[in-house]
Amino acid sequence: MADKYTEQRLTNWARANRECFRVQKGATQAFCESLRYLYGMPEEEDGHIARACTRIRSIDIDDANRIDQAYRSQDLRMIHKRLLRMYYISNLPPKAIEKRLSLADRTFSRCKEEAIYKLMSIVSANEERLEKTAELR
Repeated sequence: MADKYTEQRLTNWARANRECFRVQKGATQAFCESLRYLYGMPEEEDGHIARACTRIRSIDIDDANRIDQAYRSQDLRMIHKRLLRMYYISNLPPKAIEKRLSLADRTFSRCKEEAIYKLMSIVSANEERLEKTAELR
């Protein structure tokens, strides 16, 4: 089973891929932003601007980029890439992932652990390579 630190790194990677990726504005978002110009931003009693999301979670972009570089590597099999993307980014349930990837019943956890192990070994190999090049300079 993946340890807590690895799960946090993968959740950070998934959150970075979900929240930092935006192709274009939708019609509803453009309409809602136009309302701000027409009616102004709502204010609270003390004069501060009201926010829809009071708690902003920070994303470690550097770590997400390291994991994304390992994810894009040719060393990681396509089945592992698809499994990780479906589970962490798309938040699909394990049964749906097993069905979409044509995995046997109740083999999701084993395949997920194998994918995480391969991904993290590529991440550590990339980090070691960067450290060696830094030492040579």
